[in-house]
Amino acid sequence: MACWRSRWRSVITSIAVRVVLYAEGPGDAGGTTTVLPTSPSALSESHFGPAHYLVARTINAKMGVPLAAIRFEAPLRTFRGRHARGGDYLHQRTLRELLTWPVADNRPDLAVVLIDHDADQGRKARLVETTTDLFVSRVIAVAIQEFEAWLIADIAAVATAIRGNFPDPGSPENLSPGRAKELLANACATHPDGIDRKAIRIQIANTCDLATVERRCSAFVDFGRDIANLPGIRQ
Repeated sequence: MACWRSRWRSVITSIAVRVVLYAEGPGDAGGTTTVLPTSPSALSESHFGPAHYLVARTINAKMGVPLAAIRFEAPLRTFRGRHARGGDYLHQRTLRELLTWPVADNRPDLAVVLIDHDADQGRKARLVETTTDLFVSRVIAVAIQEFEAWLIADIAAVATAIRGNFPDPGSPENLSPGRAKELLANACATHPDGIDRKAIRIQIANTCDLATVERRCSAFVDFGRDIANLPGIRQ
């Protein structure tokens, strides 16, 4: 594990790009440390889930920002004082609150909201429209049908991570909702050493070929394009 984690232990450069990630699934942005600091505190590597790695790699690939310059910060909590989850991101008022920093200096350079499509064709358009007038630079990413579709897109990366065979499931985005999640969970359970599923998912996110994910997942192409079109973050 140390070899693929080492690249993320570089010293943060003096000019860091501050990113806040919101992810619908608890396994997408959840690391080995589940207790998060208060915003705008920086997250440690132990807080990172697979989505953090895939988002950082996409920012690096599409905007040229060095990985060492990307600093993830703690997300805001809901008005009830808890961390958002699941359907919170589909609720207009809650999503706007999560993307509104009362103190301008605490506002990150970029906020990424990663949710599942769940066969809802108009989901992304509604959420983009809901947040149009907010000040923070943001990307609403909607994976078809779920984030796991991106993780299983590179079959070779999955096979390497589980140290076994991972049959090609066909187009990840043509799977029924929940199927990609099920396939990945079953694959993780076959690891000969019983490695924790979180670690396997993180390894896949950190090693998968982004071009392969783009070739097989149109929603990931959209996500990369949205990242590339953001102004003012390049270094």
